[in-house]
Amino acid sequence: MFTDEHITRLLNQQPISDAPPWCDGDERAVDSFYKYVCARVSQLTMAQFHAEWKHYGSGYASFVDVCFYQGKAAQGQDAPEQMGLEVLFSRLSPYFVLMETPVPTSGFRSLPSFNGLDQLRTPNVIQLAQTIQPILEGFGLLRLYKSDLNKTLPRQIKVPTVLNEGACKLYDALFYWED
Repeated sequence: MFTDEHITRLLNQQPISDAPPWCDGDERAVDSFYKYVCARVSQLTMAQFHAEWKHYGSGYASFVDVCFYQGKAAQGQDAPEQMGLEVLFSRLSPYFVLMETPVPTSGFRSLPSFNGLDQLRTPNVIQLAQTIQPILEGFGLLRLYKSDLNKTLPRQIKVPTVLNEGACKLYDALFYWED
């Protein structure tokens, strides 16, 4: 699925897709596309969303981290934890992954992880994923699953990420955060 050239390009912050908006390597164009996609998903599903567009405040994130959720985000220390659908959109390709996450009230409470991929447990998050995935696919986006990204990369490939959980996998090459 991914060639050595793809992995090299990803790790050099270069797109691996010939399709717009990724093909030109213009991050603003890619982010604008994802902002439109998120707004459209929100409009069609009545879901709210919280997105991290600014690379978690430093470094470089090869993805946009978005949490979609129903209703208002719970506020305050005593508020019950509300779960949402986390979507990682690759800034370098038309791929995305899904996982479940606590709904952020400002910044994200936790960073995405390979182990969290496809772990959808809460009924409302499962329903949201079933509703949102076809909308994303309608925009030409392609979902990758944990099984697609589980291949371990050769040791000589160094992924500049703080999200790594052991041996680097294809996931780490596609969705990395260099702080």
